[in-house]
Amino acid sequence: MIELNPQQLAAVTAPLGPVVIVAGAGSGKTEVMARRILHMVTTGAARPDQILGLTFSNKAAANLRSRVKRTLGADADVHVTTYHGFGAQLLDEHRVELGLSSRVELLDRPRAWQLLLEVFDEFRFDLRKTGRAGAIIEPALTLAGQLADHVLDVATLRADCERIIDGAFASKTTTTARKRLEIVPLIEAYERRKRELGFVDHNDQIVLPLRLLTADPSVAERLRDRFPIVLLDEYQDTNVAQRRLLQMIYPPGSAVTAVGDDMQSIYGFRGAAVANLIDFEQHFMAARGALDIAPAQRLLEVNFRSGPEIVELANRVQAMVLRARPKQLRVDERAVSSVIECFLAADDLEEAQTIASLVAERIAKGSAAGEIAVLCRKRKLTTAIVAALQQRGVPIDVVGLGGLLARPEIVDVVAWLEVLTLAGPVVPTLRLLFGPRYRIGMRDLAAVTRHGREVARRARTPAAGTPDAGTPDTETPTAPDAKGDVESTPAMTSIQHGDGRSAPAGRDALLVGLDAI
Repeated sequence: MIELNPQQLAAVTAPLGPVVIVAGAGSGKTEVMARRILHMVTTGAARPDQILGLTFSNKAAANLRSRVKRTLGADADVHVTTYHGFGAQLLDEHRVELGLSSRVELLDRPRAWQLLLEVFDEFRFDLRKTGRAGAIIEPALTLAGQLADHVLDVATLRADCERIIDGAFASKTTTTARKRLEIVPLIEAYERRKRELGFVDHNDQIVLPLRLLTADPSVAERLRDRFPIVLLDEYQDTNVAQRRLLQMIYPPGSAVTAVGDDMQSIYGFRGAAVANLIDFEQHFMAARGALDIAPAQRLLEVNFRSGPEIVELANRVQAMVLRARPKQLRVDERAVSSVIECFLAADDLEEAQTIASLVAERIAKGSAAGEIAVLCRKRKLTTAIVAALQQRGVPIDVVGLGGLLARPEIVDVVAWLEVLTLAGPVVPTLRLLFGPRYRIGMRDLAAVTRHGREVARRARTPAAGTPDAGTPDTETPTAPDAKGDVESTPAMTSIQHGDGRSAPAGRDALLVGLDAI
């Protein structure tokens, strides 16, 4: 078992009650959390099944879970999950109280987009002058998420926008308020449609349990009896709604251990509130004169990951942050010296070429490619860097699915899977038909669409000799069979025979493509 340094040992053995562990980068916080759980179990403070561990991502949860099992044994039943996973469990356990259907379906971003698109034409927007639905839908979904993150309702947003519009505020602020006020009805329609169709999104996984606990405090009491001890990982990345949910379950004086670092708070654009970590004492300490239990702060300042030069630079940057948890990173005695270099690039392409050249030079001098890492601040920057490295023959491993899913060959594979498993997905089907395999033009698909509509119209027209029959100008075609066989439809028959509205090459490619799909 890893030997703990004095700061780590102090964090592990801190008494029960509100404890905030400010863990600097590379200071071994996951090991400390696992050992703190072990300390609680071995001292008899709690059984493993009475301890709840919450973290931010599935990967972090799996890492903490494996570390706990390595420390306590494979049979340890400490409940470790993500904040949203915990909320989803509450939704599942209390569907009836929340008025949800027996099968709650989670909306991802693309499906939420589609849901809003269905009600988009019910409204009129000045912002729609751009001609793009995305100019309305994307801000509406983002604003809906922000409301959920900060536990605000649409009525509050509307009142705030109207106050700004009526007041003497700066023109930019007033313009923003007008834009937000305009999409309020779309947000309301989105919330209504979710409930009608039995959907929930990621925000609902926190907001709905919070409403449940507010309406019925006994649910919080039962949760606290089940998990009297909770450890909160990556606490600087939690939002206001998550913090309030935790406060409902764990009132002041509870055995709450929050682990995080305000200097590593990078998800403000997703609603993360770093004030949750900075103001931990205000949220979870017991009032003086009642339960006189003040939270204890513990610091993890020894960095095991970086050399002295990087640690010194980190301390300089941290010193410029005004409102922060004070700490001074220190270097582990086994740390190797680092070299910090910087350069200015005119654009992403020049930056990528420079980085690739530096990497290639190091490999040429004997460094192994697997020992070199390139970290990007934004995922979109990886494309240019990957291309530049590939040009120089450098073997690479792109970490993270974002870049992988953007590769054309992977997009095609995903499109095939969607076509095979979903009912009539339009975008994946068009990608395959337009792609290099079939190269079907829009003109040919437009001809099929026009002809298909005409076939459907004729199929609805009563045949000659029947009551109220009209006088169709051509023989009524046979409707497609129930199986939806593409080649049996009159539209495909027309293409096979040639109707003058589609080029011969397009007809051949369309037959092959549709037959394959």
